[in-house]
Amino acid sequence: MKTLEEFDFSAASHISAKQIHTLDEGSYLERAEPVILIGDSGTGKTHLASGLCLAACRQTKRARFVTAAGLIYELVEAQQHNLLSRALQQWSEASAHWGQVVEANPLAASYWNQLGIARYNNRDYRAAIQAYQRAMDLGFLPAMLAYSIASCHGALGEKQPALE
Repeated sequence: MKTLEEFDFSAASHISAKQIHTLDEGSYLERAEPVILIGDSGTGKTHLASGLCLAACRQTKRARFVTAAGLIYELVEAQQHNLLSRALQQWSEASAHWGQVVEANPLAASYWNQLGIARYNNRDYRAAIQAYQRAMDLGFLPAMLAYSIASCHGALGEKQPALE
């Protein structure tokens, strides 16, 4: 398992060592706040997440690390076993935190898309439509977002907008 001590901050100048070391202290755990690491492949997200998890365990705190792909797999599995509502309950705070990420980065289209996904998974379809629309306005994968918006309208029972 990778530790924070092994992370080379000099090779990742875009990552704030001070912020990671503040997280390492664990105050976010006391507040039950998740940490969401976003970035391109190979930027150190997995290393940092593993290191933060290990640091939490050293403090005898409960922690969990999951990749976006792992989360999707987990939700699909939960749905197949009729446990989706329970799984969604465990992740319901994601929408609030994606909202904070979007506030800090209002021009990041992919973050708006993630906020839309979180709101859709919380069955807040109107808010999901707004987030998806903002992502689309910023130029993020319009065909995929049109489908996502149509899915929201369908979930709301709005057939005509879903078909447009």
